[in-house]
Amino acid sequence: MEIKEITKYVYNGKEYNSLKAIKEEIHNTIGVEVIDKINKVCPPQKHKDLFKLLDVLCMPEVRSVLTECLNVTFERLNEDGYTQDYCETVNILDI
Repeated sequence: MEIKEITKYVYNGKEYNSLKAIKEEIHNTIGVEVIDKINKVCPPQKHKDLFKLLDVLCMPEVRSVLTECLNVTFERLNEDGYTQDYCETVNILDI
């Protein structure tokens, strides 16, 4: 009998057999959580345009810009001022 090593990956509490499977899951999440919402607000004439949009959103240079822009934070003083933590971290898009 031969022993084989099995590698599994866990992402968001779910187990995957490969990194490619996780990539597909992330693509599907972007499709459902971002592109479907864009489609509801601004429907394209052709369904294939959504796949083009997904390809653009997943390009390394676009991901880099989105990651940078979506993660801009600043420190804000708590309103009560009496807690041990005087500052809270707030995303700039939440103001």
